[in-house]
Amino acid sequence: MICLITPTGDRPDAFALCQQYMLAQDYSGDVRWIIVDDGVTATPVTFEREGWEVDVLRLEPMPRSQARNLLVGMGHVAPGGRVAIIEDDDAYAPEYLSHISDWLDSADLVGERFTRYYNVRTGRGQQMKNRDHASLCATAMKGEATEDFCQLLVKLSSALDMTLWRDFKGSKYLSDTFYVTGIKGMPGRKGVGVGHREEFGLPMSLRHWIGERAALYGY
Repeated sequence: MICLITPTGDRPDAFALCQQYMLAQDYSGDVRWIIVDDGVTATPVTFEREGWEVDVLRLEPMPRSQARNLLVGMGHVAPGGRVAIIEDDDAYAPEYLSHISDWLDSADLVGERFTRYYNVRTGRGQQMKNRDHASLCATAMKGEATEDFCQLLVKLSSALDMTLWRDFKGSKYLSDTFYVTGIKGMPGRKGVGVGHREEFGLPMSLRHWIGERAALYGY
């Protein structure tokens, strides 16, 4: 089984797309999807799929709540279990879960490097230069990596991905694939990452990166 953890809150449009992305996954194993929602208004969750268990955890809103929400979600995962962080506003190719399942067969911390971010409001995108770590939206883990991640969530509220990948001493694997594209600028509660800034990136077509799925964003 793979456990997915998705922190969300007051981003109903983004989460509706996230449900579509998860419904399209070609992974055939069992999945438990833990959705941690700290929005002022409860996020509509309509997801149903055979072999998938969905748990929605409602928390009180608080500023910069990502680490708190992830820690609560991790508390519902069996010690050392397989975990993938699925962010509510990012685009996931149908093959993503199948590939991270394969990667986790040989490493405890896995993900994609050279993250691509695109802001659908400004129409600007950029491929990052993160050679030695994966962004949290494209990170999965098991075993000792899940234990280290929980300890990290107690201590830090930012730079979670870079710190986890830098400090974890166990087996790691970074892929040069692009099954995940970070999407910024969706309606609802604003994120804090660099991709949300007006001056981020260069004008480009989202279709160049995610093909026909760009139509989900009006392209």
